Amino acid sequence: MLLVFGFIAVTTPLISTETLVTYLGFLLLGMGVIVILTTITFRKSISNFYFVILFSLFDLALAISILLDSKVAKDWFTIIIAIWAALMALVQLVISFKSGQMRIFLISSGLLSLGFAAVIYFNPFEGNNTLNFVVGFYTILLSISLFYLALKLFQIKKSSISEKEGKQSPPSNQS
Repeated sequence: MLLVFGFIAVTTPLISTETLVTYLGFLLLGMGVIVILTTITFRKSISNFYFVILFSLFDLALAISILLDSKVAKDWFTIIIAIWAALMALVQLVISFKSGQMRIFLISSGLLSLGFAAVIYFNPFEGNNTLNFVVGFYTILLSISLFYLALKLFQIKKSSISEKEGKQSPPSNQS
């Protein structure tokens, strides 16, 4: 969904910031609902169930407030996106300290997010359309980065499970 938002921001240069913020509101609403439903469905296997639900409820509240008053949300758009990019950077950098195999990727991605947070916040460019493009470009890069990270984590987990199953299986008695 994040990727769709990025493509909308990048491919429609004449879109107003208010319209883009409205799309963001719908994106957050959809993501919040999907995450809540998924979390409830898999609650037994999610160790931080209440944190995910709380975060998703915050996501829904933000989405509803954006959709109810997009004019006010437009005024806060730059700050909201810059803080969000900085938080993504912080999360990636913190996770990098706990991750052996993905450390370099996470540090690079975190620093890139931090750079985009600064560019979005200080907006050294002329015009709103340029800011919309930068936000869209960042969300596309972040989407690709998160997809790659999820794929690598899935592969690591899959190989870890395979190794455990290999150690647990008894040796065959072939003569």
